Amino acid sequence: MSDLNHALIDDLPDMKEEIHALRQSDNHFARLLDSYDDISHQVALMEANVTPTTQETESGLKQQRVRLKDELMRILNDSAA
Repeated sequence: MSDLNHALIDDLPDMKEEIHALRQSDNHFARLLDSYDDISHQVALMEANVTPTTQETESGLKQQRVRLKDELMRILNDSAA
């Protein structure tokens, strides 16, 4: 069964402080992170068969999540530079 509480900080525990700081100081980052967390939760529910869906819908959400994670990582890396 999938982890229904999957979040970016679960993937990047070493960047927890940076993620928290950016969430507080950067509205764009905060909105992206909220979207990422929401989509991750939706995907987890689909993978656990809690939320019925089509393969296309699940695949589309996973692609959105990858794009969001890429953008979040870019912002995190830029802020660390």
